[in-house]
Amino acid sequence: LTLELDHAGERMDWVYARAPADAASSNDQRTTWAHYPTCINGRRQSPIDIATTAAVAGGVEPMAPHLRPLDRLLLVNTGRSFQVHEQGSAVRVLPAGATPATAPVENGSASKGYTVLHGRRYDFYQVHWHTPSEHLVDGRHAALEAHFVHRDASESGLAVITVLYDEAAACDPLLSAFWDDFPPSDGARRYAESAASVDFGAMLSELLLRGGGAYQWEGSLTTPPCTEGVE
Repeated sequence: LTLELDHAGERMDWVYARAPADAASSNDQRTTWAHYPTCINGRRQSPIDIATTAAVAGGVEPMAPHLRPLDRLLLVNTGRSFQVHEQGSAVRVLPAGATPATAPVENGSASKGYTVLHGRRYDFYQVHWHTPSEHLVDGRHAALEAHFVHRDASESGLAVITVLYDEAAACDPLLSAFWDDFPPSDGARRYAESAASVDFGAMLSELLLRGGGAYQWEGSLTTPPCTEGVE
């Protein structure tokens, strides 16, 4: 099975802001995201602002991540976020200056692990980051937000594990292993290789065992096409 890095049929004309900026433009988002009706008319849209006082305590079902360590990383700067995939035998990395028309593909035959949620298995697909965070907690953005994107066997059911990062005096050791390898972007997709080996599964398991707290809800993809029903 060979999977294109872009979602099939996804239009790439939406933006956070038309001009390079440190913050999104609500007007630019409204005008470019209007091509996707669910983004405008959806009833269970993410991101959300989590009101901790309104959360139902003890309502979180056990979540069991079983992600294996990743080797030979394929790093993607989409112009909107940083993504990590794992290279496979079918992956061909673009040379500098190449165009997205010859974008690499990822060999999807090798499992990168899975997470069990609500008794259902979701296979790990990729992880990407946004800064500042898209979700808020009590009205506050975090410095960085990771989305561990999972898909079920039908590839229609989606689950996303979100991790929020706060600023600290020292860099996160796991991110430091590959972060500087991300390629710069002028708004177009750019790709790079990294020889780093990272264990996201161990990181997620440690967070869950540490007892720092977790929230669960049914929402949507946070970017077009804003598909709802995402766990």
